[in-house]
Amino acid sequence: MVLSSKYEGDDITLFPSDTGSDGKSILRAKPVSSFVWGGLSLSNQIAMVSDISHLEENLNMKVHGLIGCAQFMNFDLLLDYRKNTVTLIDSYRETPDCMKGARSIPFIMSGHIPIVPVKIGNMALSMGLDTGASHNVIGKEHKQYLDEIDALFDITDDGLLRFEKENSEQGTLLCSINNVVIGDSLTVDGMRFYFHDINIPNVRVNGLLGFELFNKQKALIRFNKRVLLLQDY
Repeated sequence: MVLSSKYEGDDITLFPSDTGSDGKSILRAKPVSSFVWGGLSLSNQIAMVSDISHLEENLNMKVHGLIGCAQFMNFDLLLDYRKNTVTLIDSYRETPDCMKGARSIPFIMSGHIPIVPVKIGNMALSMGLDTGASHNVIGKEHKQYLDEIDALFDITDDGLLRFEKENSEQGTLLCSINNVVIGDSLTVDGMRFYFHDINIPNVRVNGLLGFELFNKQKALIRFNKRVLLLQDY
């Protein structure tokens, strides 16, 4: 869980961490005595406090915080982007009717991120599932390989992804890739990716799959069973 520093007071605890990109960082945190989200009620949580004001600028709305894996990983998470709904399901329940017959893709956990196997040509990648990511991303170190199989994709000139850092913008290449194989059961053509540095502490990952994947089908993430179910609309 992350709380926006814009709306938090001074009762914040600072403590050192070795998870930063420089190996020595300071995390800002505060205790959360009660957290209620729909039918979920948690107590005695620890939330990180960070500046996420750039999300408000991009979304044109107030964003008080982010709900993370630690809050719902004991549940099955059903995502329906067309209905703008997130449903938490007790993990011991059977697969809901709306996901019967869905494609099944196994994943492993690396830190707090589910990782699925992805193949592009002969290149095998470990891609993280990021339900809040507006774009798919591949680590820019893999672009050299893709240049060698450029029949698979086209670089566009108008690809610009905003990365906020000290009020600056950084553009990255956008490509559309055919024959993207996710797990063994889903092949996607024309899947868009940006190339960029990927540095997530304590997570080994080659890229991230976000809105580009989840808006095309219903998704059920079963954390306890370590499987992603995808069902066409």
